[in-house]
Amino acid sequence: MKEQTQVLIDENCVVLNMRPTSKEDAIRGIIEQLARANKLKNPEAILTSVLYRESLASTGLEKGIALPHAKTSEVENLVVGIGIVPNGVDFNSLDNKDANIIVLVLSSFNSASAHVAFLASISNLLSKEEVRERLVHAKTKAEVVKEINL
Repeated sequence: MKEQTQVLIDENCVVLNMRPTSKEDAIRGIIEQLARANKLKNPEAILTSVLYRESLASTGLEKGIALPHAKTSEVENLVVGIGIVPNGVDFNSLDNKDANIIVLVLSSFNSASAHVAFLASISNLLSKEEVRERLVHAKTKAEVVKEINL
C-alpha cells in the first residue's frame, strides 16, 4: 500500500473536522481543498463529474466510509483527497450509517487500472476497524497521511 498511496496523498489533500450538510457539500469541500493545493485545474467541472457519477449509484459503503470517484479529462494522474467528518454525513450508505471517512478519487480516462487498484487498496485498508478509528479521531493532517500511507 505504501508505494501506491505515498505519492498521491499529502497533508494538502486532507480536510479535517468537516461539517458538511450534505454529501454534495462534503465532495465540494474536498475538491476545493485539492484546488487550493494546486492538484486540480477546473474544480467546477470535476464537481460536476463526481456528482454525475454519484447520481448513477451512491459511493457510500459501510462502516462510515464513502469513496466518491470519477474519471475526468480534468486530471492527468490519480488525485486523491480525504475528508474526515467526525459527526458524519448522509451518503446513502449500504448500511444506512453516515460517512465519517470520505476518500475522493479522481483519475484520467487513461489511468483506469491505477484507479481500480487504488480503490481496491484503500477499501482493504479501511476495512480495518482500528484504522477507521484512528482516522476519525485524528487531530492533525499528518496523522491521517501516516495512517493512509502505511
